Amino acid sequence: MVTWTFDDGSGNISTANQNVIIDDVTPPAIPMLADITGQCSVTPMAPTTADVCAGIITGTTTAAFPITNPGTTVITWTFNDGNGNSVTANQNVIISQIALAGVETATCSATQPGYNITLSVTGQAPYTATGTGAPGTWSGNTWTSGLISSGTNYNVNFQDASACNTVNVAGISPNCCRFSVICPTFQPTSVQCYEELPSEVSLTETQFETLGNGDGRIADTRCGVIEITASNGADPGCNANVTRTYTITEYEDTNSNGVRDAGENNVLDTAMCTQTILIHDTTAPVFVEKLPDATITADCDTIPLAQTFTATDNCGSATVAYDEQRVDGDCASRYSLIRTWTASDNCGNQNSFVQTVNVSCVEEVYNAVSTNGDGLNDSFFIKGIDCYPNNVVRIYNRYGVVVYEKNGYDNVTNPFQGFSDGRATVARGNKLPTGTYFYTLEYDSNGRKVEKAGYLYVNSQ
Repeated sequence: MVTWTFDDGSGNISTANQNVIIDDVTPPAIPMLADITGQCSVTPMAPTTADVCAGIITGTTTAAFPITNPGTTVITWTFNDGNGNSVTANQNVIISQIALAGVETATCSATQPGYNITLSVTGQAPYTATGTGAPGTWSGNTWTSGLISSGTNYNVNFQDASACNTVNVAGISPNCCRFSVICPTFQPTSVQCYEELPSEVSLTETQFETLGNGDGRIADTRCGVIEITASNGADPGCNANVTRTYTITEYEDTNSNGVRDAGENNVLDTAMCTQTILIHDTTAPVFVEKLPDATITADCDTIPLAQTFTATDNCGSATVAYDEQRVDGDCASRYSLIRTWTASDNCGNQNSFVQTVNVSCVEEVYNAVSTNGDGLNDSFFIKGIDCYPNNVVRIYNRYGVVVYEKNGYDNVTNPFQGFSDGRATVARGNKLPTGTYFYTLEYDSNGRKVEKAGYLYVNSQ
């Protein structure tokens, strides 16, 4: 209120009151507040603004200081001129603590049994990593761990330069299956028979790695169970190659117990190795029965029958073939029988046994003599006697008296022609009476004394 005084100069004074009303309706200016950045924690200073009536006004806020939350925190400041006029302004407070950007990735190594972790962070370099796969390598704010063994879970802590906080990254090891088979090499191998091929149908890894030259390997990082089977190709017959196949199979180990259980039939990987084996049968069959002497001597009436032989073979069955050939000797009643038994197998291997039967015999005695000179039966003829020069022929009459005797009888020199060679009953050179006589023949057959005898008819009419 303003009081006015009016004076007329004559001593007369009067006053009057006048109300002066000031109406402040202009709010303070809204300031443009800059972002505040810091590490770990920030306590902002209160900002100010100008007011046409109040002058410089300091902002107030209900936010609690210091600010420690990582990232951006928005603070709302209020500016009041005291005359009922107020404005607000927002200010960003950014705490740059380390944080994980995105998610980590686990990648199995292509060349080694293990894996690597890769991730990115936000914060202030330089960064440090401790734990599984540390220290690893940094490229900017991206970290790659060292090689972590397959089956080892990861747990890594990260800090930035401020070390205000720690970021932890943990997870389960990925399944880094690596299946690599190096087949063994083999020296040239041969067997006699198909049955002599290796017969094992399953092998352990240790047995597989000792095959051949011992250079086979199964290099794998286990995701399953390894089983090795073996099989032989079909029997190709004689002198041919057989392929033996080794199959290495990795089955999924659902319960991770290291054993292939019933129902675990999912094949993760497989490989095959082969071995070539030559079947080369060079062994001849063997006779079963005892073999006789290779050379025997026989008379024509004592020639033994050829024996029947069987044979066995190391790789299968065998057959025995028999052949007999006659070879004439140096006289009519002397010859040889060449007997050959040949045992053969399916591959053409043969085993032969040869027996020679030397036969010497008096084949026929002509037991009639006539003295009539007709050219028929003029003398006592013994066919084949020339083969036995060491012989004696005697002829007896019915009284048992020798009427003829000859050493070295040969059908030619002084043969018996029905005449006495001089005995008590009949004079030398006289015809013997017609009738039946008895002869004996003794001869040496390869050191064996042979005696034969029979009746002889003499016709002297």
